[in-house]
Amino acid sequence: MLYLGESVVLLLILSCSILVDGRISPEVVALKRVLYDELQALERSALVTHSAHATSDGSVSGELRSVFHEFERQNQESIAAILRVLALVDHTLENTIEDCAKIFDLPSLESENIVFRDVTRPLLLRVAELCRQITEEDLSGLEATMEAVEKEANVYRERLDATKGYMETVLMNLENFYKDNSIISSFDETLQRMNVRTTSIEDTIRGALQNFSDRQSLMRSSLIVTIFQTSTDPDDAELITNFLDGLANETNFLADDLIELAQIRNNLTEDILHDIRVGVYDILFSLIDSPMSAFLEEENSLRCLAEYYEHNPVQHMVMSLKNMFVCYHVDDALAESLETIQRLLELTANEVETICEGLQTCFRNSATQQDTNEDIMSCFEAVGNNADSILNATAEFIEAKMDEMSSHLEDAINFEQVKMQACLFYKFQEFMISEEFIKLRYTSCNDAEPSKIQDTLEKSDIAV
Repeated sequence: MLYLGESVVLLLILSCSILVDGRISPEVVALKRVLYDELQALERSALVTHSAHATSDGSVSGELRSVFHEFERQNQESIAAILRVLALVDHTLENTIEDCAKIFDLPSLESENIVFRDVTRPLLLRVAELCRQITEEDLSGLEATMEAVEKEANVYRERLDATKGYMETVLMNLENFYKDNSIISSFDETLQRMNVRTTSIEDTIRGALQNFSDRQSLMRSSLIVTIFQTSTDPDDAELITNFLDGLANETNFLADDLIELAQIRNNLTEDILHDIRVGVYDILFSLIDSPMSAFLEEENSLRCLAEYYEHNPVQHMVMSLKNMFVCYHVDDALAESLETIQRLLELTANEVETICEGLQTCFRNSATQQDTNEDIMSCFEAVGNNADSILNATAEFIEAKMDEMSSHLEDAINFEQVKMQACLFYKFQEFMISEEFIKLRYTSCNDAEPSKIQDTLEKSDIAV
């Protein structure tokens, strides 16, 4: 099969050889058909873009797709223009010459499309120059121009095939990037794990306090019954009831404080995760969009863009991101704190039970002594006003222990946040370093040699 450049050159040579009689020879018509078939096959080759890419949605990726679509459209128009010229070869040479220049008066020759300028426009310029020389019957420079067309046409198909391959790589990877849910999944999984941990903390707190409350209920029942059975002073029952009601209230306050602290911890951690999520998405979109912007601004080549996306920069960053989530497993301090709270509740319950058992014994003994008609005072009276003081002291002890539990959990949460933020700081540094390495891979990619297309055209008298 003839190369496109060879076919064009042979066709034009034969055309020039018959300028004298103004008729197209059968050999030229036959050669034209071969070239026509080749170009027609190229024209019918599958497109990389589709109509949805015709207009940009305002995003960088939308602009890139629009550039690709415009390139394919202008490339198709250019091939169609050459085909129309070839179709005229069936007529007289006079008609061919007359219509050649008109057909090659294409708007795309002035196109600013960066892909079209590099791939198709150089060939169009060569063919347009040939048309001009044929139209003006300028045979002096025709041979040199045809040689330039031959070289350009031979590499045009290679450029076109390579460019379509790069475009397919870029578009496919862009689609995969935006479909990739691994980052969202990583954040969602971490958030879910945090919520499960918070629920576990709250369940542990509620379970410990419920056990504490159950022991209070048993103490209340036993002590109230004993007082009613043994004491004749109604103030005794009221005094004990107020003490036990105060203990129940303190327990409820403690439960509220601890649950609130667990929620504050969860909210703080969620806020940090949200900030990281925003920062990570900004970085990832920069990794995707910045190379596209660089290409559109002609700071780098389409080949570099395709190679960059082939290395899947997003996947590399996802792996770095998952290292950051290790920081959210720092909960040893909280586990130890919860165990301490359970021990303190157990200690408090034991101490309160000891006091209550002592009061029960006191009231029983007092009742026995009264049955012997001994002139003794009631249990509280036996110690003067000290009974009230014992209960007050016990209440202060309980309050102090419960404050200690709240402070212990609060300190543990604060320390956990410090450790988490320190971990995240170093992991985020690693994340940023990974980003810089990925960017360096793209910015260091460039076409070291000057463009052969530009080099060839700059040496000619054709304005690009």
